[in-house]
Amino acid sequence: MLMSDNAKTFRAASMEIRELCRSEEVLRYLADMRISWTFIVEKAPWWGGFWERLVKSIKRPLKKVIGRTSLTYDQIQSLIVEIEGLLNARPLTYIYDDSESISSTLSPSHLIYGRCIVNSPNGQYFEVISTNKIVNTKT
Repeated sequence: MLMSDNAKTFRAASMEIRELCRSEEVLRYLADMRISWTFIVEKAPWWGGFWERLVKSIKRPLKKVIGRTSLTYDQIQSLIVEIEGLLNARPLTYIYDDSESISSTLSPSHLIYGRCIVNSPNGQYFEVISTNKIVNTKT
């Protein structure tokens, strides 16, 4: 399912794609794969908050790294790939304390690639402090 905002450009693009995809073969493929394009409720921008937050998560580091400089195509591609790797390494679940090392959490990269694609810190480099231990403050 493709879900997008209700902007006029998305609606126009949807109509254009429908016009282009009038062949039986394309329509059969879309039906077989159960591919559909739906729109969020009109005048409800909060429905798109999830992907808008991801867009912001990409734009902010781009602006901070690039600033007012100009980058070559290869440089901008490398930067976007690094940002993509970091976003896909963000945890999707709660991070539990692990006494031996920092535990590996489920991330988008696990769902896409079957493994984490960026190096994560472990106990060898960082001191692991448990939040479960209660400090006795009575003296």
